[in-house]
Amino acid sequence: MESHATNQAKGFDTLRDFVLLCLKYNPGSLQHPATRSKVQNCDNEFEREFSIGEKIGQGHFGRVFQCSCHGESALSERTLCVKVTSPDGNGHEASAVDPCATRPGGILQQLLNLEHPNLVRCHRVMQTGSALYTIMDRCCGPDLDDYLASNGGQLLMETVGPLLQQMISGVAALHDVGIMHRDVKPENLRFTDATADRLQLLDFGLSKQCHRGSNKHGDEMAAPSQHTIVGTLLYIAPEVFDGLYGRRCDLWSVGVVAYELCAGQQPFNTSDLHILRSLHRDPVLTGSSLFRGAAWDAASLTAQSLVRGLLSVDQYDRLSAAAALEHSWFAGDSDDVAAEEAAKLIRNVSGLGRRPASSAELKRTAFAWNLADYSESDSDSDSVDEP
Repeated sequence: MESHATNQAKGFDTLRDFVLLCLKYNPGSLQHPATRSKVQNCDNEFEREFSIGEKIGQGHFGRVFQCSCHGESALSERTLCVKVTSPDGNGHEASAVDPCATRPGGILQQLLNLEHPNLVRCHRVMQTGSALYTIMDRCCGPDLDDYLASNGGQLLMETVGPLLQQMISGVAALHDVGIMHRDVKPENLRFTDATADRLQLLDFGLSKQCHRGSNKHGDEMAAPSQHTIVGTLLYIAPEVFDGLYGRRCDLWSVGVVAYELCAGQQPFNTSDLHILRSLHRDPVLTGSSLFRGAAWDAASLTAQSLVRGLLSVDQYDRLSAAAALEHSWFAGDSDDVAAEEAAKLIRNVSGLGRRPASSAELKRTAFAWNLADYSESDSDSDSVDEP
């Protein structure tokens, strides 16, 4: 008879679910009988292969440390870090986990096999009954939030374009293998080094597999389905609050980041959940008055059309990652046709003309609320957890 842990393990599809199971059950009980032989149950495996250095970060679900690899393996030449998820932080004993030990096509196996220049590379996962270690490349440059602050809180349009293209490219790579990130924000986008040339998306703790389907126009997209409400408040797509969403929730988040880079402020800035949802529903604020401030007055209509396409309240009409990468802004195309298309979008959203921005417009605050902390359930299920 299969154990309770084995029966539960069959159904999980988020990295967070996997971590919680690792912490709750011993490593052997997590494995299906057909795959238990693939797990290396070696005491002190982590210490034999890796050394942990100083702590360099901490998130909702774990701590991140400098890390180096012993011996002459391929990893010994790389700059590494390790994310440790542990309820008590005691000990570093671990056993190496073959990604095939999870169900075929599971999110953990996909992340370990995924290599893309705009995604941080995950190399190994090691576990004990009390901790999970994720060994990955270390990005030594600033995160996008610090980079923005060091540049006066606002970037030139010609700087935003390449950065936005890299963000979308990383998201597209995840979507191509059926994974949505669900927490795209400046703090989870970091440059690989101090030159600030290459940007990588990291922290897959809230990532989840999503289904493929088509939207009402016949275009391929992930069919929205029920998921837990998770993310960082100001970057969460409107449909996420309803618990029925797909991978295009990531494109809304990218749109919020793009808006912030261009304008130095959030498009919808409040720490109150109910007010934020009302702002999302305001046809004027999301329509003719979406682009507020002098920065947008100086922006090309082509740039505005891309940001508007990302910030479409209707997830079915929102740009996919693939479509966003083909946008004319990235090709440097600012001809009259593209400009006219953007102008039509602005006019068609609302019959009202452009109104000036309110003098009471909020500035961006250092506010991040993980809605999962307010949920009664720790994992995604068919039911929707309300905040």
